[in-house]
Amino acid sequence: MKLFSAVKNIKKRTWICVSIFFLLVIAFVTVSVISNTMAESLYDQQAAIAWNSDGNGAQVSIFLSENSKNDINKFYSINKLISDDYKLALAGKVDLEESDEMFPGPFTSAYSARGKIHIATTDDKVSGEFSAIGVGGDFFLFHPIQLEVGRYIDSDDANHDGLVIDSYTAWRLFGSYDVIGMPVSIGTKEFFIRGVYEIEDDKLSRQTGFDQGFVFLDYDVLKENGSVGPISCMEFVGDDVYEGNLYELLKDKTKLGLGEDEFETVNNTARFSLVNLWDIVTTYSERVMRKNSIFYPYWENKARAVESILAALLIARIILIALATILVIAFLTDKYRHRTWNMKTVKDKFEYFIDRIRQRGKKEKVRWKDF
Repeated sequence: MKLFSAVKNIKKRTWICVSIFFLLVIAFVTVSVISNTMAESLYDQQAAIAWNSDGNGAQVSIFLSENSKNDINKFYSINKLISDDYKLALAGKVDLEESDEMFPGPFTSAYSARGKIHIATTDDKVSGEFSAIGVGGDFFLFHPIQLEVGRYIDSDDANHDGLVIDSYTAWRLFGSYDVIGMPVSIGTKEFFIRGVYEIEDDKLSRQTGFDQGFVFLDYDVLKENGSVGPISCMEFVGDDVYEGNLYELLKDKTKLGLGEDEFETVNNTARFSLVNLWDIVTTYSERVMRKNSIFYPYWENKARAVESILAALLIARIILIALATILVIAFLTDKYRHRTWNMKTVKDKFEYFIDRIRQRGKKEKVRWKDF
Protein backbone atom coordinates (compact mmCIF):
# COMPACT_ATOMS: atom_id res chain seq x y z
CA MET A 1 0.00 0.00 0.00
CA LYS A 2 2.85 2.38 0.82
CA LEU A 3 4.41 1.77 -2.62
CA PHE A 4 1.06 2.40 -4.33
CA SER A 5 0.58 5.56 -2.33
CA ALA A 6 4.09 6.79 -3.20
CA VAL A 7 3.55 6.14 -6.91
CA LYS A 8 0.16 7.86 -6.78
CA ASN A 9 1.72 10.97 -5.25
CA ILE A 10 4.28 11.40 -8.06
CA LYS A 11 3.49 14.56 -9.99
CA LYS A 12 2.31 14.43 -13.59
CA ARG A 13 5.28 16.56 -14.67
CA THR A 14 7.65 13.99 -13.18
CA TRP A 15 5.94 11.18 -15.09
CA ILE A 16 6.32 13.14 -18.33
CA CYS A 17 10.02 13.76 -17.70
CA VAL A 18 10.69 10.10 -16.89
CA SER A 19 8.74 8.93 -19.97
CA ILE A 20 10.61 11.30 -22.30
CA PHE A 21 13.94 10.21 -20.77
CA PHE A 22 13.26 6.52 -21.39
CA LEU A 23 12.04 7.25 -24.93
CA LEU A 24 15.31 9.06 -25.64
CA VAL A 25 17.32 6.17 -24.20
CA ILE A 26 15.35 3.62 -26.27
CA ALA A 27 15.87 5.73 -29.40
CA PHE A 28 19.61 5.98 -28.68
CA VAL A 29 19.95 2.21 -28.19
CA THR A 30 17.91 1.55 -31.37
CA VAL A 31 20.08 3.87 -33.49
CA SER A 32 23.23 2.31 -31.99
CA VAL A 33 22.03 -1.22 -32.84
CA ILE A 34 21.18 -0.13 -36.40
CA SER A 35 24.66 1.40 -36.77
CA ASN A 36 26.43 -1.72 -35.50
CA THR A 37 24.30 -3.98 -37.70
CA MET A 38 25.07 -1.94 -40.83
CA ALA A 39 28.80 -1.98 -40.09
CA GLU A 40 28.88 -5.72 -39.39
CA SER A 41 26.91 -6.52 -42.57
CA LEU A 42 29.82 -5.40 -44.77
CA TYR A 43 31.75 -8.65 -44.98
CA ASP A 44 34.41 -6.98 -47.16
CA GLN A 45 35.48 -5.02 -44.07
CA GLN A 46 35.74 -8.01 -41.70
CA ALA A 47 39.02 -9.63 -42.82
CA ALA A 48 40.83 -8.55 -39.63
CA ILE A 49 38.27 -10.42 -37.52
CA ALA A 50 38.51 -13.48 -39.78
CA TRP A 51 42.30 -13.35 -39.53
CA ASN A 52 42.49 -12.84 -35.76
CA SER A 53 39.32 -13.25 -33.70
CA ASP A 54 41.13 -11.94 -30.59
CA GLY A 55 40.89 -8.41 -31.95
CA ASN A 56 44.60 -8.05 -32.73
CA GLY A 57 44.21 -8.15 -36.50
CA ALA A 58 44.57 -5.24 -38.91
CA GLN A 59 43.08 -4.79 -42.39
CA VAL A 60 44.40 -2.07 -44.68
CA SER A 61 43.60 -1.25 -48.33
CA ILE A 62 45.58 0.77 -50.85
CA PHE A 63 43.64 2.21 -53.79
CA LEU A 64 45.77 3.24 -56.73
CA SER A 65 45.27 5.80 -59.45
CA GLU A 66 45.17 4.49 -63.01
CA ASN A 67 47.88 7.03 -63.78
CA SER A 68 50.30 5.27 -61.44
CA LYS A 69 50.79 2.34 -63.88
CA ASN A 70 51.45 -0.10 -61.07
CA ASP A 71 52.11 -3.73 -61.87
CA ILE A 72 52.63 -6.90 -59.91
CA ASN A 73 56.17 -5.86 -58.98
CA LYS A 74 54.83 -2.98 -56.89
CA PHE A 75 52.55 -5.44 -55.08
CA TYR A 76 55.48 -7.71 -54.29
CA SER A 77 57.65 -4.78 -53.16
CA ILE A 78 54.95 -3.67 -50.69
CA ASN A 79 54.68 -7.24 -49.39
CA LYS A 80 58.44 -7.22 -48.80
CA LEU A 81 58.14 -3.87 -47.04
CA ILE A 82 55.56 -5.34 -44.65
CA SER A 83 57.63 -8.48 -44.14
CA ASP A 84 60.74 -6.46 -43.24
CA ASP A 85 58.70 -4.28 -40.90
CA TYR A 86 57.33 -7.35 -39.11
CA LYS A 87 60.83 -8.69 -38.69
CA LEU A 88 61.91 -5.44 -37.04
CA ALA A 89 58.80 -5.30 -34.87
CA LEU A 90 59.21 -8.90 -33.71
CA ALA A 91 62.97 -8.70 -33.18
CA GLY A 92 63.69 -9.87 -29.68
CA LYS A 93 60.22 -11.39 -29.30
CA VAL A 94 60.87 -14.46 -31.44
CA ASP A 95 63.97 -16.26 -32.64
CA LEU A 96 64.03 -15.11 -36.26
CA GLU A 97 66.68 -17.64 -37.26
CA GLU A 98 64.37 -20.46 -36.24
CA SER A 99 61.25 -18.73 -37.57
CA ASP A 100 62.37 -17.63 -41.05
CA GLU A 101 60.02 -20.16 -42.62
CA MET A 102 57.03 -18.21 -41.29
CA PHE A 103 57.92 -15.08 -43.22
CA PRO A 104 57.01 -13.06 -45.23
CA GLY A 105 55.44 -12.08 -41.94
CA PRO A 106 52.21 -13.09 -40.22
CA PHE A 107 50.03 -11.50 -42.89
CA THR A 108 48.44 -12.15 -46.26
CA SER A 109 47.45 -9.95 -49.17
CA ALA A 110 45.48 -9.65 -52.40
CA TYR A 111 45.22 -7.41 -55.46
CA SER A 112 42.58 -6.71 -58.06
CA ALA A 113 41.51 -4.55 -61.00
CA ARG A 114 38.29 -4.10 -62.93
CA GLY A 115 37.98 -4.83 -66.66
CA LYS A 116 35.99 -6.54 -69.41
CA ILE A 117 36.08 -10.07 -70.78
CA HIS A 118 34.40 -11.77 -73.75
CA ILE A 119 32.99 -15.20 -72.84
CA ALA A 120 31.30 -17.74 -75.10
CA THR A 121 29.88 -21.21 -74.56
CA THR A 122 31.97 -23.89 -76.23
CA ASP A 123 29.31 -24.41 -78.90
CA ASP A 124 29.31 -20.64 -79.61
CA LYS A 125 25.54 -20.46 -79.18
CA VAL A 126 25.76 -17.80 -76.49
CA SER A 127 28.46 -15.19 -76.06
CA GLY A 128 28.91 -11.67 -74.80
CA GLU A 129 31.11 -9.16 -73.06
CA PHE A 130 30.99 -9.18 -69.26
CA SER A 131 32.26 -6.93 -66.50
CA ALA A 132 35.13 -8.70 -64.80
CA ILE A 133 37.42 -8.34 -61.83
CA GLY A 134 40.91 -9.75 -62.18
CA VAL A 135 42.17 -10.99 -58.82
CA GLY A 136 45.31 -12.37 -57.23
CA GLY A 137 46.53 -13.47 -53.82
CA ASP A 138 43.98 -14.34 -51.12
CA PHE A 139 41.28 -12.16 -52.68
CA PHE A 140 38.31 -14.16 -51.38
CA LEU A 141 39.56 -13.96 -47.81
CA PHE A 142 38.87 -10.23 -48.09
CA HIS A 143 35.71 -10.67 -50.17
CA PRO A 144 33.86 -13.86 -49.15
CA ILE A 145 30.94 -13.36 -51.53
CA GLN A 146 28.00 -15.67 -50.87
CA LEU A 147 28.31 -18.70 -53.16
CA GLU A 148 25.16 -20.53 -54.25
CA VAL A 149 27.18 -23.52 -55.48
CA GLY A 150 30.82 -24.44 -56.03
CA ARG A 151 33.94 -22.85 -54.61
CA TYR A 152 36.21 -19.83 -54.99
CA ILE A 153 39.12 -19.79 -57.41
CA ASP A 154 42.54 -20.09 -55.82
CA SER A 155 45.68 -18.22 -56.80
CA ASP A 156 47.58 -21.48 -56.21
CA ASP A 157 45.64 -23.28 -58.98
CA ALA A 158 48.28 -24.34 -61.48
CA ASN A 159 46.32 -23.62 -64.67
CA HIS A 160 44.43 -20.51 -63.52
CA ASP A 161 41.53 -21.71 -65.65
CA GLY A 162 38.72 -21.17 -63.15
CA LEU A 163 35.95 -18.59 -63.11
CA VAL A 164 33.51 -17.47 -60.42
CA ILE A 165 30.37 -16.00 -61.99
CA ASP A 166 27.15 -14.50 -60.72
CA SER A 167 23.78 -16.24 -61.01
CA TYR A 168 22.62 -13.81 -63.72
CA THR A 169 25.62 -14.63 -65.93
CA ALA A 170 25.15 -18.37 -65.31
CA TRP A 171 21.56 -18.16 -66.49
CA ARG A 172 22.50 -15.99 -69.47
CA LEU A 173 25.16 -18.45 -70.66
CA PHE A 174 23.60 -21.80 -69.79
CA GLY A 175 19.99 -21.20 -68.80
CA SER A 176 20.74 -22.86 -65.47
CA TYR A 177 22.46 -22.28 -62.13
CA ASP A 178 23.80 -25.83 -62.00
CA VAL A 179 26.89 -25.05 -64.06
CA ILE A 180 29.83 -26.08 -61.87
CA GLY A 181 32.55 -27.59 -64.07
CA MET A 182 30.94 -26.33 -67.28
CA PRO A 183 33.47 -25.16 -69.91
CA VAL A 184 33.47 -21.76 -71.61
CA SER A 185 35.73 -20.19 -74.20
CA ILE A 186 37.75 -17.04 -73.63
CA GLY A 187 39.66 -16.28 -76.79
CA THR A 188 41.14 -19.56 -77.94
CA LYS A 189 41.38 -21.05 -74.46
CA GLU A 190 39.00 -23.14 -72.42
CA PHE A 191 38.01 -22.21 -68.87
CA PHE A 192 35.75 -23.80 -66.29
CA ILE A 193 33.08 -22.50 -63.92
CA ARG A 194 34.25 -23.09 -60.34
CA GLY A 195 31.60 -21.19 -58.43
CA VAL A 196 28.34 -19.28 -58.78
CA TYR A 197 27.55 -16.52 -56.32
CA GLU A 198 24.35 -14.85 -55.28
CA ILE A 199 23.75 -11.33 -56.56
CA GLU A 200 23.05 -8.79 -53.84
CA ASP A 201 19.99 -6.73 -54.68
CA ASP A 202 19.88 -4.20 -51.85
CA LYS A 203 19.79 -0.46 -52.53
CA LEU A 204 23.50 0.17 -51.96
CA SER A 205 24.48 -2.78 -54.18
CA ARG A 206 22.33 -1.37 -56.97
CA GLN A 207 23.92 2.04 -56.55
CA THR A 208 27.46 0.61 -56.73
CA GLY A 209 26.63 -1.65 -59.70
CA PHE A 210 27.28 -4.94 -57.89
CA ASP A 211 23.73 -6.06 -58.66
CA GLN A 212 24.78 -6.34 -62.34
CA GLY A 213 27.33 -8.99 -61.43
CA PHE A 214 31.00 -9.54 -62.16
CA VAL A 215 33.07 -12.42 -63.46
CA PHE A 216 35.99 -13.11 -61.12
CA LEU A 217 39.11 -14.61 -62.69
CA ASP A 218 42.87 -14.53 -62.36
CA TYR A 219 44.30 -11.05 -63.04
CA ASP A 220 46.92 -12.33 -65.49
CA VAL A 221 44.25 -14.23 -67.42
CA LEU A 222 42.12 -11.09 -67.67
CA LYS A 223 45.13 -9.06 -68.72
CA GLU A 224 46.04 -11.56 -71.44
CA ASN A 225 42.56 -12.31 -72.77
CA GLY A 226 40.47 -9.24 -71.98
CA SER A 227 40.83 -5.56 -71.24
CA VAL A 228 42.04 -4.36 -67.84
CA GLY A 229 44.12 -1.52 -66.48
CA PRO A 230 46.94 -1.67 -63.94
CA ILE A 231 46.32 -3.07 -60.47
CA SER A 232 43.99 -0.60 -58.77
CA CYS A 233 43.48 -2.16 -55.35
CA MET A 234 45.88 -3.90 -52.95
CA GLU A 235 44.66 -5.31 -49.66
CA PHE A 236 46.56 -6.54 -46.62
CA VAL A 237 45.55 -8.25 -43.39
CA GLY A 238 47.70 -9.51 -40.56
CA ASP A 239 48.65 -9.25 -36.92
CA ASP A 240 48.82 -5.70 -35.62
CA VAL A 241 52.12 -6.03 -33.76
CA TYR A 242 51.70 -2.50 -32.45
CA GLU A 243 48.30 -0.79 -32.58
CA GLY A 244 47.93 0.94 -35.95
CA ASN A 245 51.32 -0.36 -37.07
CA LEU A 246 50.23 -1.75 -40.45
CA TYR A 247 48.15 1.30 -41.37
CA GLU A 248 50.90 3.77 -40.46
CA LEU A 249 53.37 1.81 -42.59
CA LEU A 250 51.12 1.65 -45.65
CA LYS A 251 50.22 5.32 -45.73
CA ASP A 252 53.86 6.42 -45.87
CA LYS A 253 54.35 7.56 -49.49
CA THR A 254 58.12 7.58 -49.07
CA LYS A 255 58.27 3.93 -48.03
CA LEU A 256 55.71 2.91 -50.68
CA GLY A 257 57.58 4.78 -53.40
CA LEU A 258 54.37 6.43 -54.64
CA GLY A 259 53.35 10.01 -55.31
CA GLU A 260 50.80 11.65 -53.03
CA ASP A 261 48.17 11.75 -55.79
CA GLU A 262 48.81 8.16 -56.85
CA PHE A 263 47.29 6.31 -53.91
CA GLU A 264 44.92 6.41 -50.96
CA THR A 265 45.30 4.22 -47.90
CA VAL A 266 42.23 3.13 -45.91
CA ASN A 267 42.31 1.66 -42.42
CA ASN A 268 39.47 -0.87 -42.78
CA THR A 269 39.91 -2.07 -39.20
CA ALA A 270 38.92 1.26 -37.65
CA ARG A 271 36.81 2.80 -40.39
CA PHE A 272 33.55 2.44 -38.43
CA SER A 273 34.99 3.53 -35.08
CA LEU A 274 33.48 6.56 -33.37
CA VAL A 275 36.70 8.53 -33.90
CA ASN A 276 36.69 7.89 -37.64
CA LEU A 277 32.97 8.61 -37.99
CA TRP A 278 33.39 11.89 -36.13
CA ASP A 279 36.27 12.78 -38.45
CA ILE A 280 33.89 12.22 -41.40
CA VAL A 281 31.32 14.53 -39.78
CA THR A 282 33.88 17.31 -39.30
CA THR A 283 35.52 16.96 -42.73
CA TYR A 284 32.49 16.08 -44.85
CA SER A 285 32.98 18.90 -47.38
CA GLU A 286 36.55 17.75 -48.02
CA ARG A 287 35.43 14.13 -48.27
CA VAL A 288 33.05 14.74 -51.18
CA MET A 289 35.71 16.59 -53.18
CA ARG A 290 37.73 14.35 -55.49
CA LYS A 291 41.40 15.32 -55.52
CA ASN A 292 42.74 12.30 -57.40
CA SER A 293 41.92 9.95 -60.28
CA ILE A 294 41.39 6.89 -58.10
CA PHE A 295 38.58 4.57 -59.23
CA TYR A 296 37.07 2.82 -56.23
CA PRO A 297 35.82 -0.78 -56.60
CA TYR A 298 32.22 -1.55 -55.71
CA TRP A 299 33.03 -2.74 -52.17
CA GLU A 300 34.82 0.51 -51.31
CA ASN A 301 32.03 2.64 -52.76
CA LYS A 302 29.56 0.68 -50.65
CA ALA A 303 31.69 1.07 -47.53
CA ARG A 304 32.04 4.83 -48.10
CA ALA A 305 28.27 5.13 -48.49
CA VAL A 306 27.74 3.24 -45.22
CA GLU A 307 30.34 5.47 -43.54
CA SER A 308 28.33 8.53 -44.54
CA ILE A 309 25.10 6.97 -43.22
CA LEU A 310 26.77 5.99 -39.94
CA ALA A 311 28.23 9.50 -39.60
CA ALA A 312 24.68 10.90 -39.88
CA LEU A 313 23.47 8.33 -37.33
CA LEU A 314 26.33 9.37 -35.04
CA ILE A 315 24.99 12.93 -35.09
CA ALA A 316 21.56 11.54 -34.20
CA ARG A 317 23.07 9.54 -31.32
CA ILE A 318 24.88 12.62 -30.01
CA ILE A 319 21.67 14.67 -30.16
CA LEU A 320 19.68 11.95 -28.37
CA ILE A 321 22.20 11.50 -25.56
CA ALA A 322 22.56 15.28 -25.24
CA LEU A 323 18.78 15.72 -24.92
CA ALA A 324 18.63 12.94 -22.31
CA THR A 325 21.47 14.56 -20.35
CA ILE A 326 19.87 18.00 -20.50
CA LEU A 327 16.57 16.51 -19.34
CA VAL A 328 18.23 14.81 -16.34
CA ILE A 329 20.10 18.01 -15.41
CA ALA A 330 16.90 20.09 -15.70
CA PHE A 331 14.96 17.54 -13.64
CA LEU A 332 17.57 17.42 -10.87
CA THR A 333 17.92 21.22 -10.89
CA ASP A 334 14.15 21.60 -10.49
CA LYS A 335 14.12 19.07 -7.66
CA TYR A 336 16.97 20.87 -5.95
CA ARG A 337 15.24 24.26 -6.20
CA HIS A 338 12.04 22.85 -4.66
CA ARG A 339 13.77 20.68 -2.09
CA THR A 340 12.28 20.29 1.38
CA TRP A 341 15.61 19.41 2.95
CA ASN A 342 18.84 21.17 3.84
CA MET A 343 22.29 20.14 5.04
CA LYS A 344 21.10 19.92 8.64
CA THR A 345 18.30 17.47 7.79
CA VAL A 346 20.72 15.40 5.70
CA LYS A 347 23.17 15.33 8.61
CA ASP A 348 20.42 14.31 11.04
CA LYS A 349 19.23 11.53 8.72
CA PHE A 350 22.80 10.25 8.30
CA GLU A 351 23.43 10.24 12.07
CA TYR A 352 20.10 8.47 12.64
CA PHE A 353 21.05 5.82 10.07
CA ILE A 354 24.45 5.24 11.71
CA ASP A 355 22.84 5.03 15.13
CA ARG A 356 20.36 2.39 13.89
CA ILE A 357 23.24 0.29 12.59
CA ARG A 358 25.04 0.52 15.94
CA GLN A 359 21.89 -0.44 17.86
CA ARG A 360 21.35 -3.43 15.60
CA GLY A 361 24.95 -4.52 16.17
CA LYS A 362 24.50 -4.40 19.94
CA LYS A 363 21.36 -6.52 19.73
CA GLU A 364 23.21 -9.13 17.68
CA LYS A 365 25.99 -9.32 20.28
CA VAL A 366 23.43 -9.84 23.09
CA ARG A 367 21.66 -12.59 21.09
CA TRP A 368 24.86 -14.63 20.67
CA LYS A 369 26.50 -13.93 24.10
CA ASP A 370 25.77 -17.44 25.45
CA PHE A 371 27.38 -19.27 22.50
